[in-house]
Amino acid sequence: MKTYVKILMLSLLAILLVFTASVPVSLVQASAPSEAITTTNTTLPLSPEEEATLLAMRVEEKLAHDVYATLYDLWNMPIFLNISQSESRHTASIAKLLSAYNIPDPVDDSQIGVFEDPEIQKLYTDLIAQGSVSLAEAYEVGATIEEMDIMDLEEALAETDNADLERVYSNLKNGSIHHLSAFSRAIENQTGIDYIPRLMTTEEYNQLTSSRGNRGLGKQR
Repeated sequence: MKTYVKILMLSLLAILLVFTASVPVSLVQASAPSEAITTTNTTLPLSPEEEATLLAMRVEEKLAHDVYATLYDLWNMPIFLNISQSESRHTASIAKLLSAYNIPDPVDDSQIGVFEDPEIQKLYTDLIAQGSVSLAEAYEVGATIEEMDIMDLEEALAETDNADLERVYSNLKNGSIHHLSAFSRAIENQTGIDYIPRLMTTEEYNQLTSSRGNRGLGKQR
């Protein structure tokens, strides 16, 4: 299994080096879908790879929640509040799996923006710094996080045949596709420029968004 948190950190830190200019156009609201997450009791233990992936996902979902909650405090835009609440459900579903499989939970949800791993702590700080530059940059931060979430969840799904993990990861992926669509629309409304995916290919982005009935990447202006 690849180390998801390392992939997340390296990919997002590279993107932090490129800031885009913003032209305020409109205020954007987005609501996240409610995910009904359930788990089944099982006596089969997870493999070391599955356990490591689950732990990394727990940290990754907390990172997303904390970034969005902080950006909402900064910009007071409903999209960040709505999606942070959805991320709370995401990370709770991962915590529920950890409990079901008797795996110690490495995350303290009571403190926003606090992480034990110093590299994740730095990543959080850097993402907030980018998102503080402008509202357009804040939306870019959200879109990039969701792209990475989707890519990590797809890899996690490919590496497991555990029914509990497959169900939860699939629900989280569907939620992240919705979030990505919301952030991409927000970027387009704010800047007047079509969203360009940072980590996915244009074809991958269009396929994901069209599969949810959302508009894909249009003609670039």
